[in-house]
Amino acid sequence: GNSDVKAKQELVTSLEAKAVKSDEKIKQLEASIEEKSSETASLRKSMEELESQTASLKKSCDEDSNQWSAKLKECKDELSQVSDKLEFSVSRHSALAKEKGQLNEKLRSAESENKELKESLKNLEKTNTVSSAEYASLAKTLEKKVHNEKKLRGEMAQKKQMIAILQSNEKHLEQHITSLEEQINKLVSDYETKLKGS
Repeated sequence: GNSDVKAKQELVTSLEAKAVKSDEKIKQLEASIEEKSSETASLRKSMEELESQTASLKKSCDEDSNQWSAKLKECKDELSQVSDKLEFSVSRHSALAKEKGQLNEKLRSAESENKELKESLKNLEKTNTVSSAEYASLAKTLEKKVHNEKKLRGEMAQKKQMIAILQSNEKHLEQHITSLEEQINKLVSDYETKLKGS
């Protein structure tokens, strides 16, 4: 019976030792789990911060991109409008130049006719070969033709003035187009530089 008690006591002592070791292992595991849990929480927090920063950066990039797109669209729309104005002005200029050419022909023809008519009247005065009624009729015709020539000269001056205004306007529009093209190129270049930098 004595050896039984001794065996029981050894068994109890061994079990108690194992229980202590087991408790220690459980405590170590719990400490390890707590540490891992703390690391996981820290990682999760870092991830959330990164996601928040990424979202903020994306929003900032989107805003920049939207502002840039709006500015680019504004420049392109203005360029289109100015180009249309220039096209219209050039078309009007071309039509006026054609009208001026036709007027010039009429004016030359009128000047030539009037010169001949004046010479004829002078000759008739010298030779005195027509009646005064015929002479008066010719003089009246010359007067009408001279009046018509003056009218043509007035129209010609008007056309020249209109053409000069259009030329000045076209020069201004061409400068505006050049300026807008430079703005567009600078916008694109700045945006590309910013993209490379980010």
